[in-house]
Amino acid sequence: MSHPLVAEAKKYATAKEFCHAFSIDNMHGRYWHITDKPDFSIKRLSPRDLSTLAGGGTGELGLMVSSNPEHWQDVFPSRRHIAEIDLSKAKPDKDYNIVRRGFGHEVFVKNLDAVSVKKVYPIKKGMAEYRRYFKQVSTLMDSQQKCEGLWKKWKHHAVNLL
Repeated sequence: MSHPLVAEAKKYATAKEFCHAFSIDNMHGRYWHITDKPDFSIKRLSPRDLSTLAGGGTGELGLMVSSNPEHWQDVFPSRRHIAEIDLSKAKPDKDYNIVRRGFGHEVFVKNLDAVSVKKVYPIKKGMAEYRRYFKQVSTLMDSQQKCEGLWKKWKHHAVNLL
Protein backbone atom coordinates (compact mmCIF):
# COMPACT_ATOMS: atom_id res chain seq x y z
CA MET A 1 0.00 0.00 0.00
CA SER A 2 1.32 3.37 -0.97
CA HIS A 3 1.85 6.16 1.54
CA PRO A 4 -0.89 8.86 1.37
CA LEU A 5 1.67 11.53 0.43
CA VAL A 6 2.89 9.43 -2.52
CA ALA A 7 -0.71 9.13 -3.75
CA GLU A 8 -1.08 12.91 -3.36
CA ALA A 9 2.11 13.59 -5.34
CA LYS A 10 0.90 11.45 -8.24
CA LYS A 11 -2.10 13.77 -8.77
CA TYR A 12 0.10 16.62 -10.05
CA ALA A 13 1.72 17.00 -13.46
CA THR A 14 4.77 18.89 -12.17
CA ALA A 15 6.86 19.07 -9.03
CA LYS A 16 6.02 22.78 -8.80
CA GLU A 17 2.25 22.01 -8.73
CA PHE A 18 2.73 19.34 -6.06
CA CYS A 19 4.96 21.49 -3.87
CA HIS A 20 2.47 24.37 -4.13
CA ALA A 21 -0.38 22.03 -3.22
CA PHE A 22 1.58 20.74 -0.23
CA SER A 23 2.96 24.00 1.14
CA ILE A 24 0.32 26.59 0.14
CA ASP A 25 -2.90 24.55 -0.17
CA ASN A 26 -2.03 22.17 2.71
CA MET A 27 -2.76 19.06 0.66
CA HIS A 28 -0.81 16.60 2.80
CA GLY A 29 -2.31 13.28 1.68
CA ARG A 30 -4.53 12.54 4.69
CA TYR A 31 -7.90 14.24 5.16
CA TRP A 32 -10.32 14.37 8.04
CA HIS A 33 -13.97 15.11 8.80
CA ILE A 34 -15.02 15.69 12.41
CA THR A 35 -18.38 14.09 13.13
CA ASP A 36 -20.70 13.07 15.92
CA LYS A 37 -21.30 9.66 14.30
CA PRO A 38 -19.09 6.69 15.24
CA ASP A 39 -20.37 4.92 12.12
CA PHE A 40 -19.92 7.93 9.80
CA SER A 41 -20.53 7.26 6.12
CA ILE A 42 -20.53 9.66 3.19
CA LYS A 43 -24.03 10.77 2.29
CA ARG A 44 -25.28 13.13 -0.35
CA LEU A 45 -26.00 16.10 1.90
CA SER A 46 -25.07 19.74 1.66
CA PRO A 47 -22.91 21.17 4.46
CA ARG A 48 -25.19 22.55 7.19
CA ASP A 49 -22.67 24.13 9.54
CA LEU A 50 -23.09 27.77 10.52
CA SER A 51 -19.89 28.74 8.71
CA THR A 52 -21.29 27.55 5.38
CA LEU A 53 -24.71 29.06 5.97
CA ALA A 54 -23.36 32.41 7.22
CA GLY A 55 -20.85 32.51 4.36
CA GLY A 56 -23.64 32.34 1.81
CA GLY A 57 -23.13 28.65 1.04
CA THR A 58 -24.95 27.43 -2.02
CA GLY A 59 -26.22 24.24 -0.47
CA GLU A 60 -24.30 22.22 -3.07
CA LEU A 61 -24.07 18.52 -2.22
CA GLY A 62 -20.67 17.59 -0.91
CA LEU A 63 -18.42 17.07 2.06
CA MET A 64 -15.99 19.39 3.84
CA VAL A 65 -12.69 17.83 4.85
CA SER A 66 -9.37 19.16 6.09
CA SER A 67 -5.77 18.02 6.31
CA ASN A 68 -5.60 20.04 9.55
CA PRO A 69 -8.52 19.09 11.79
CA GLU A 70 -7.24 20.83 14.94
CA HIS A 71 -9.08 24.07 14.15
CA TRP A 72 -12.28 22.17 13.41
CA GLN A 73 -12.12 20.34 16.72
CA ASP A 74 -12.41 23.76 18.39
CA VAL A 75 -15.31 24.75 16.13
CA PHE A 76 -17.23 21.51 16.76
CA PRO A 77 -16.36 20.57 20.37
CA SER A 78 -19.39 18.30 20.79
CA ARG A 79 -18.39 16.05 17.89
CA ARG A 80 -16.59 13.09 19.42
CA HIS A 81 -15.37 11.22 16.31
CA ILE A 82 -13.14 11.91 13.36
CA ALA A 83 -13.35 10.14 10.00
CA GLU A 84 -10.32 9.75 7.80
CA ILE A 85 -11.42 10.40 4.22
CA ASP A 86 -9.56 8.85 1.28
CA LEU A 87 -9.02 11.44 -1.48
CA SER A 88 -6.32 9.40 -3.27
CA LYS A 89 -8.47 8.87 -6.38
CA ALA A 90 -10.02 12.35 -6.36
CA LYS A 91 -8.74 14.91 -8.86
CA PRO A 92 -7.93 18.52 -7.82
CA ASP A 93 -10.32 21.15 -9.24
CA LYS A 94 -12.53 18.40 -10.68
CA ASP A 95 -13.62 16.30 -7.72
CA TYR A 96 -12.72 18.80 -5.00
CA ASN A 97 -11.74 22.44 -4.49
CA ILE A 98 -9.75 24.29 -1.85
CA VAL A 99 -12.09 26.65 0.00
CA ARG A 100 -10.70 29.99 1.07
CA ARG A 101 -13.22 31.43 3.53
CA GLY A 102 -10.68 32.26 6.21
CA PHE A 103 -11.93 29.56 8.60
CA GLY A 104 -8.90 27.26 8.42
CA HIS A 105 -7.93 24.61 5.90
CA GLU A 106 -11.04 23.39 4.07
CA VAL A 107 -11.49 21.16 1.05
CA PHE A 108 -14.96 20.89 -0.48
CA VAL A 109 -15.45 17.47 -2.07
CA LYS A 110 -18.11 17.79 -4.73
CA ASN A 111 -17.71 14.35 -6.35
CA LEU A 112 -18.55 12.04 -3.48
CA ASP A 113 -18.06 8.99 -5.71
CA ALA A 114 -14.33 9.81 -5.84
CA VAL A 115 -13.81 9.53 -2.07
CA SER A 116 -14.43 7.05 0.70
CA VAL A 117 -14.19 6.68 4.46
CA LYS A 118 -10.97 4.89 5.44
CA LYS A 119 -11.63 4.69 9.16
CA VAL A 120 -13.53 6.44 11.95
CA TYR A 121 -11.62 7.10 15.17
CA PRO A 122 -12.67 8.40 18.58
CA ILE A 123 -11.62 12.08 18.47
CA LYS A 124 -8.68 11.77 20.88
CA LYS A 125 -7.15 8.81 19.03
CA GLY A 126 -7.77 10.37 15.61
CA MET A 127 -6.18 13.67 16.62
CA ALA A 128 -3.12 11.79 17.92
CA GLU A 129 -2.89 9.99 14.56
CA TYR A 130 -3.21 13.32 12.71
CA ARG A 131 -0.41 14.89 14.82
CA ARG A 132 1.90 11.89 14.29
CA TYR A 133 1.38 12.01 10.53
CA PHE A 134 1.72 15.79 10.33
CA LYS A 135 5.04 15.64 12.17
CA GLN A 136 6.27 12.92 9.81
CA VAL A 137 5.40 14.75 6.57
CA SER A 138 6.56 18.14 7.89
CA THR A 139 9.98 16.68 8.62
CA LEU A 140 10.09 14.89 5.28
CA MET A 141 9.02 17.92 3.23
CA ASP A 142 10.95 20.67 5.02
CA SER A 143 12.34 22.33 1.88
CA GLN A 144 11.34 23.05 -1.71
CA GLN A 145 14.32 21.02 -2.89
CA LYS A 146 13.23 17.95 -0.90
CA CYS A 147 9.65 18.35 -2.09
CA GLU A 148 10.68 18.48 -5.75
CA GLY A 149 13.09 15.55 -5.35
CA LEU A 150 10.46 13.38 -3.71
CA TRP A 151 7.87 14.25 -6.38
CA LYS A 152 10.32 13.12 -9.06
CA LYS A 153 10.98 9.88 -7.19
CA TRP A 154 7.31 9.15 -6.56
CA LYS A 155 5.61 10.39 -9.74
CA HIS A 156 6.37 7.48 -12.01
CA HIS A 157 7.17 4.74 -9.51
CA ALA A 158 4.91 2.79 -7.21
CA VAL A 159 7.13 3.28 -4.19
CA ASN A 160 6.40 3.64 -0.55
CA LEU A 161 7.32 6.78 1.36
CA LEU A 162 11.13 6.49 1.20
